[in-house]
This record gives sequence, C-alpha cells and structure tokens, in this order.
Amino acid sequence: MFSLASKLGYRYLDDRTRPAKSNRTRNLNIGVIICGSEEIWHTEKYEVPGELLLAGLSEYAQIHSHRIDCRYAISEPENLSALSGRLDSIIPYKAWDGVLLIYPFPSHWLDEIFAAKPSVSLVEQYGSTEIDCVDVDHYHGVSKLVDLLIEYGHRRIGFVTHEYQPQARWSLRRYSAFIEKSMSLGMPVDTSDYFTYDPLKPKAQGRFIKSIIKGIKGGISALICASDQDAFDLIVNLKKEGVEVPRDVSIVGFDGLATPAGLPDLTTIQIPRWEIGRMAFMRLEDRIQRLDTPSSHILLGGELKIGESVSFHRAEDASKRRRQ
Repeated sequence: MFSLASKLGYRYLDDRTRPAKSNRTRNLNIGVIICGSEEIWHTEKYEVPGELLLAGLSEYAQIHSHRIDCRYAISEPENLSALSGRLDSIIPYKAWDGVLLIYPFPSHWLDEIFAAKPSVSLVEQYGSTEIDCVDVDHYHGVSKLVDLLIEYGHRRIGFVTHEYQPQARWSLRRYSAFIEKSMSLGMPVDTSDYFTYDPLKPKAQGRFIKSIIKGIKGGISALICASDQDAFDLIVNLKKEGVEVPRDVSIVGFDGLATPAGLPDLTTIQIPRWEIGRMAFMRLEDRIQRLDTPSSHILLGGELKIGESVSFHRAEDASKRRRQ
C-alpha cells in the first residue's frame, strides 16, 4: 500500500496561483481511488510512481480545506469480473462530491463511477469515456529520448514493455509516440523490434529476454522501455545473460523513479507527478462547478534526465561483439 496513503507527508507550500481561502468552491469531500495489484501497493523493490501524485493532490486539499477519502481497488483478474456492478458495495463513491482516479481502471468500473460523479483521471487517458485527465505529454517525452539516442549514434532502436491488467493506455501511447517520432525522422520501423510479454504466463519472460538478446545481436543498439520499472527489470535480466548496460546496449525509461542500488543510473523522463496531482484536483473543482463543459486533457511536459544507462554507439565495436 502506498506509504503516503496512511501517512501523508505534507510540505507546506504557498499556493501563489490561488489564494488559500478561495471562494471558487465550497469545501469538498473528494474520493481518491487507486486501482492496482497488491504487488504494486506492497512493493519495496522500486519507488512507487503514484506516491507523488497522491502527495500533490493531498497537499492541495489541505491548503484549500477539502477532505479526501483514499480507497484501494484490487485489479487482479479474478476481482475484475467479480466486482462488476458491485463497486459501490466496497467504495462509497456516491457519498463524494467528485472522484480522482489513479492508475488504469477496467471499463465497467470507470463507466459506473463516471455516470455517478464528476471525475478526473491522473496519468491515464480513456478514449471510450469523456473523462477529464491530467497527464504527462507522452509524445514530447519519447521524442526527447529518441533525439538523445540519435545524438549518441543509435539508429536501430527497439521498444520494450509488458502486458498490463487492466490495459495501461499510457504504455500504448508511449509506443505510438515512438512510432510517430521514428517515422517523422525517416527511421525504419520494424515491428519485430517491439518486445512484450504477459507476466501471468510463467515461461513468457524467459522467451522475452531471449528475443531481446537476439535483437541486440541482430543490430539493435538501444531500447526504450515504456516505464522505469520495465527498464530496471530488463537491465537485471540481461545482466544474468551476460549482456551489460550500457556496454552492449543502451536502455532508457520513462517515469523518473529512483534507480535501485547496483544498477546504472537510468536515463529517463522525469514526470512532474506532484504537479499532476495538484492540477488534477484543480480540474475536478472546475468540473464540479461546471458539469456541462466539454471534457479536457491537460498535458504537462516531462524533463529529460540523463544517467549512465546510455553510451555512444560505435558500429565497429558492436560488429565485433556480434561476431564473438
């Protein structure tokens, strides 16, 4: 479970964009629903991306005297079907003035919540539902990563992710951004350089790593991972097979998480998670006051953080390694 959910660490910051005693809205009772697996909540393996989202929105609530009620919904496959049509039995969202959603939600939960209350999603854009969202600009983030890799001499770049339940649309957006950026630069796009696996299938990860190593031997010199966690796991698993980062392949991520000890400092896109949380609460205030306004997506830029996981690509050195 997020450490901030039970022990919110508030840092007082003056809100210079609005006075603390704003008359824009009355004091609100807002529900925050975090959807995810128990593994995500209890993990100590990596930093949890949602913590700063929660910090940003909870600090804004404190400054403006709003109340938040944080709840968790387990998104394991067996629960997705079992809770269909019964979400209100475990989450009292009908008692709230509005709802903030963190992490991808299954469609039947999303439709039920959206029909009942004004809602804003954080870092997850839903194409099938007219729900407001505050998100990172995935295209500009991926574009910065591709530009950096090209600057370092890389020309054949792969993309790595894994299958999420429920489906993580942000992963698809980052991949589509990679395709769009590659095509805009005239770089060849080969779908065989897209690597993914289903973590629910025990043998899938082994085949996944072998296919990536085959791609590296075939000429891939850099890999963009859909998330930092994907990148960390990939670096660890490649090292077990004798493939070193960045000596044999450069790897970049997307999120801006702290790099675990023993791994090269990851090159990544730092998502402004605290600001996304704050702006999502502000957007929900607007939505509660004006229900008839069109839905909107607010995209914030991410900052490129250059670490140790990228090196200059020298074709002659790579050719020697492939022959060994």
